[in-house]
Amino acid sequence: QVESEKDLGLHTDGLLNWNVHIEKSVNKAKSVTGWVRRSLICRNKFVMLNVYKSLIRPHLEYAVQAWNPPAVHGNWKQILQLEDVQRSFTRLIDGIGILPYQTRLKKLQLTTLLERRMRGDLIETFKITSGKVDYGQGLFRLSRSGMNILKDKRGDGILSNRVANYWNKVPGWVKKCETVETFKVRLERYKLETIGSGVSHHGHFWDLSEILLSKINNCNHDSYENFMSTNPNIAKYKGVNVA
Repeated sequence: QVESEKDLGLHTDGLLNWNVHIEKSVNKAKSVTGWVRRSLICRNKFVMLNVYKSLIRPHLEYAVQAWNPPAVHGNWKQILQLEDVQRSFTRLIDGIGILPYQTRLKKLQLTTLLERRMRGDLIETFKITSGKVDYGQGLFRLSRSGMNILKDKRGDGILSNRVANYWNKVPGWVKKCETVETFKVRLERYKLETIGSGVSHHGHFWDLSEILLSKINNCNHDSYENFMSTNPNIAKYKGVNVA
């Protein structure tokens, strides 16, 4: 009996579980990160970001709309395993290696991978519901206005149910775009304007980052930073850049 099968670069089993695929993706990305640690001398922000975006992150995002684990109970172990690749890599970068993960993300102008995957889901939803692509139309049940998505009983793992709550939070002026690039620009503008307004808004796709960061233990970070700074050999072994 075959436990899993690979097709078009995706590993799955008879129940359409993606555990094997996620595990293999994480292991491949970690392997490349290990190669970077051993081989790359220059670790400034510009070089490392380009290495990360071109050689490592693609392993964590290939066909991600098929297997993206929703942020619900039972999936957090996999979500944190995926996020740990980015956490580990950003520790290698000059000048920020011992800073808290949230601070490293701000300095690198990155989001958590969890938020990025949901943003990708929203973009894919826009492509399908606006007719920009000729696949996936049967995935979605739309409201009478055609602006919102209605959930069904197929579970949170399928794209239409996974994205529904976040898509329905996006205003019409963002959804009514002529091109995918315009949608991306308006979505980012909506995020920045909403956050900048200072008004409490919950349930948006960027809130996923706050939920994830709350699950990452940053307690006693001052002690951690001091310990790594005074023990550079241990920091090097742990893959933390204290330069």
